[in-house]
Amino acid sequence: MQNSAISFSFCVDFRENKILKLIDHLGRNFEVYYNTGLTLVTVKNYDAALYEEYRTFRSDPGTIVRSTFQVLVKSPQGVH
Repeated sequence: MQNSAISFSFCVDFRENKILKLIDHLGRNFEVYYNTGLTLVTVKNYDAALYEEYRTFRSDPGTIVRSTFQVLVKSPQGVH
């Protein structure tokens, strides 16, 4: 979950019927954008080599919180 003064982002398991209801409900009052086919990778106590390996999955290095590294990566097609 990440929020700012103008946006709120979060990751959830994609349970299609529940997520589509949520998107519909939120869409009544907010602009809603979503992605599917992503995997959240969380690494605790990472080192520089591991950070570089996962950082290359996208241009933004992800979110670093203390000794935890998190990044969203596109799943290979057919794997969710």
